[in-house]
Amino acid sequence: MNSPKSLLPSSPQRRRFLQTSVLGGMTAALLPALAGARELATSTRAPDVKPFELDEMTIADLQAGMSSGKFTARSITEKYLTRIDAIDKQGPAINSVLELNSDALAMADAADKERRDKGARGPLHGIPVLIKDNIDTADRMETTAGSLAMLGSRCTKDAFVVQKLREDRWRCLDRAVQKMLSLFKSCARLEQLFSAKPI
Repeated sequence: MNSPKSLLPSSPQRRRFLQTSVLGGMTAALLPALAGARELATSTRAPDVKPFELDEMTIADLQAGMSSGKFTARSITEKYLTRIDAIDKQGPAINSVLELNSDALAMADAADKERRDKGARGPLHGIPVLIKDNIDTADRMETTAGSLAMLGSRCTKDAFVVQKLREDRWRCLDRAVQKMLSLFKSCARLEQLFSAKPI
């Protein structure tokens, strides 16, 4: 008479059987999820982004364009504001720009006038720039560093880096999302991070 142990398959066969069973079960569980992910990927394609005239242009290229009359500080600023609206607020809606400088076009006009009257101050004369929301600017924009506690904060003095940039007639176009402070405030997961300003 055979003992119960002799009826069990040998150890290598048992391992192979268990491996095959586990792999089969995982495959059966994953295939529907993978099919759903493929459907989701095809149904939620990113909107097409139109080419941008200033893509791949360097600051030197923009300066050369302003020197030749192809561009003005105002036309460059208008192009970037239009691009921010098309990509950041419409289209893919990246929502990386928190606040636009309401004085950006007036500052561009002043830079163009100064270029005509006295020449360019330096290599950043009339160039619009995005800065993070934790760098102080003495203008109408808020500096919140992503914190609700600082919502409504307006600085009376430019940060040192902003002072140096302004000496070269640089213009702050707007503020970009700044989420690093949120990482230090708690152990929140990345998708739970926020900005004090609505984006």
